Amino acid sequence: MNTLHPIRHLMRRVFCAGLLLAATAGAAPLENPGFETGDFSGWTSFGYGWRVVSDGHAGAGTFALAVDNRLELDEDTWHGVFQNIPVTPRRPYTFGAWIKADDLRYSSAFLEVQWLDDEGRMLHQVRSRAIRRDQPYRRVQLKKIKAPVGAATASLRGVFFMPGIPRNDQGIVYFDDFHVEPK
Repeated sequence: MNTLHPIRHLMRRVFCAGLLLAATAGAAPLENPGFETGDFSGWTSFGYGWRVVSDGHAGAGTFALAVDNRLELDEDTWHGVFQNIPVTPRRPYTFGAWIKADDLRYSSAFLEVQWLDDEGRMLHQVRSRAIRRDQPYRRVQLKKIKAPVGAATASLRGVFFMPGIPRNDQGIVYFDDFHVEPK
């Protein structure tokens, strides 16, 4: 019988645990990235009209996030959802989400990252190209964006911009499967 010495066995386990930690170090997991909990768990929203939908509008899985400008009394120009993620300064990250737009005429949607210091002050922000017309789900990414010096947090945001009270624009935007990958 091949029995490892107890100290060797312990060292082997510690080494394997260290490899596992090294493999996940710097990973910035998102909570509920595809809204598969059926709710907003892990996310904060601003502006009206956000809801989790499951009626065939998900990009993957069962659920997705939807927002529209069909509320005639809605005067909010900016609508968004965000989740804050701890980051390492000067380290590159890739951020992304899947976005779909229906009946979009005057409004737009985009992915945004705001870099925040340890007191929550914004240091810098980066936006993807805006989606301004109907499209099926497409992956939108901000690739290899370096966290600025002093950054403690990245605020990953899905944003819907409505320039005024809707008149002829009945746009609806879906966000699904947000992701962040340290590089």
